[in-house]
Amino acid sequence: MARLNTKLTLDAPDEISVPLVRADVLDTSNTFRLCFEIFLAITSALIGVVLSIDNAEIIHFIFLTVSLFSCIAFFIKSQTCLKKGK
Repeated sequence: MARLNTKLTLDAPDEISVPLVRADVLDTSNTFRLCFEIFLAITSALIGVVLSIDNAEIIHFIFLTVSLFSCIAFFIKSQTCLKKGK
């Protein structure tokens, strides 16, 4: 079996600092994106429930409306925070 011994001298800095091009300091766009995805799933489930049952009650439509508006609001908020982070 071959054996190779080499000596290496390397001069490198102790720390390398790389500035971020796009930094979301408070990480709010990811938080609002997560809330958007959760409310999107809830809205989709409520649409399935309302379409599958014969007589949907008013409470179903109230929850559907609230979750739909929450989904839209979280989407808009996540996009504005993402643009501010750029």
